[in-house]
Amino acid sequence: MSESKKVIGTSENTTGDSTPKPQQPSNGSVDFGTPAQLDRWFDSQLMQMYSEVVSEPLPKEFLDLLDKLREKKSKTP
Repeated sequence: MSESKKVIGTSENTTGDSTPKPQQPSNGSVDFGTPAQLDRWFDSQLMQMYSEVVSEPLPKEFLDLLDKLREKKSKTP
């Protein structure tokens, strides 16, 4: 059975995800709570972006360049 918990500085419950989500007060500003919560949110956003970029395939031009470099290296004594 999963346990829901309320993360301080968030507007919703989470189920196992400790990444804080910003709470938007009625005045339109965004509140992350403590600096530690902001750091965790920022880290999770960077990791998500990094994992998306890493999972992208290499462009064909880059693969062709690597092949040319390998060929050149193997021909050099």
